[in-house]
Amino acid sequence: MVHVSRQLYGPVSLGPWWDRYLSDKDFRFAEEIPAHQAEYRRACELAANRNDRRKALTTISHKLAGKLYNSMTTIAEAKRLLREGNNERET
Repeated sequence: MVHVSRQLYGPVSLGPWWDRYLSDKDFRFAEEIPAHQAEYRRACELAANRNDRRKALTTISHKLAGKLYNSMTTIAEAKRLLREGNNERET
């Protein structure tokens, strides 16, 4: 839903958004950060306990730092970005 919102209401309209997303790795990474932050926030809301939140952080940070996004960041940096979007201190 973060991507849809940014495509419809952000500074770049739908067609150009996709063109830029597919051709500009910095733009793609910048768009993935808020989407993954939202995913992590939701996982934390649904988590039963601290261990579940840590598992979610690990899973989502590995995805953000993984091959799907051309390994654009490290796992440690992905965790930092996810925590930042959740206003969370390091756990």
